[in-house]
Amino acid sequence: MNRVINSNKILIGAVLILTILILIRTLSWLDSYSVNKAYKTIIREGINYDYFRNMLLPQDLLRDINVCYQKGQEEESECKAEYAAIYTMLKQSNLIKGDNISEKKLYYLQDKLKDNKSFQELTGYYQTLLSDVKLFPVKAESKDDIVSFGDSWNELRNYGGNRRHEGTDIMPKENIRGKYEVISASDGIVERLGWLEKGGYRVGIRAPHGAYFYYAHLDSYAKGLKTGDIIKAGEFLGYMGDSGYGKEGTKGMFPVHLHFGIYLDTALGETSVNPYQCLLYLEKKR
Repeated sequence: MNRVINSNKILIGAVLILTILILIRTLSWLDSYSVNKAYKTIIREGINYDYFRNMLLPQDLLRDINVCYQKGQEEESECKAEYAAIYTMLKQSNLIKGDNISEKKLYYLQDKLKDNKSFQELTGYYQTLLSDVKLFPVKAESKDDIVSFGDSWNELRNYGGNRRHEGTDIMPKENIRGKYEVISASDGIVERLGWLEKGGYRVGIRAPHGAYFYYAHLDSYAKGLKTGDIIKAGEFLGYMGDSGYGKEGTKGMFPVHLHFGIYLDTALGETSVNPYQCLLYLEKKR
């Protein structure tokens, strides 16, 4: 009787082990199938430029990705750019849920996509952005220098005809022009300076890796600032104001704020991208 019971236990144990092994094998196959399906979809779909421009990136992308942590600065920037490109290409086709890519999937896709033109193109855009952006564009010297901003990207604007908002509006605690210092978010060269009807007194800075940063509605410029000046991140550009929406010198048509825009050279030409996630990251460093 005991022998029969022991034999049954051994048989049950063997069946359980076999079931577990089959389950592990099945899960592994399903995972490999999922990764391969993702790869094929990415190859087929290419870049969704509208999705890319929205910059719908996970919060930890700019701050700290585990698989990129403790690499050299350039290596880390490249790793994050590849992660961002893979994340974007997966997310635009609803191939992942949540904000995380498994290391297995990431490494597999990095290897498989290394010669893919769309992946290389998108990685290059993110590499440019991640290499150039450094500081929040409004100086903070005290608790009184509180600013706020929301994701106003692509909102409707109607001055001068219906158009979409290509940036983020940073609002000060007090609606006082000439009080809040606007600083450069990057190193670079002053490429454009002067009045625009829709942007008021503005500064445009071309960063070393090619990103273009646009600061609009200033009240006044830093003394002596001129086109061609070499700028360092954190350098004073001018004071936040409410200029624009009229002939040169027009002020008071809207509340004091800084319109901050980011533009990248893409296959579509110079293209605006949503600064909101970058600003969230940079705000934590103030």
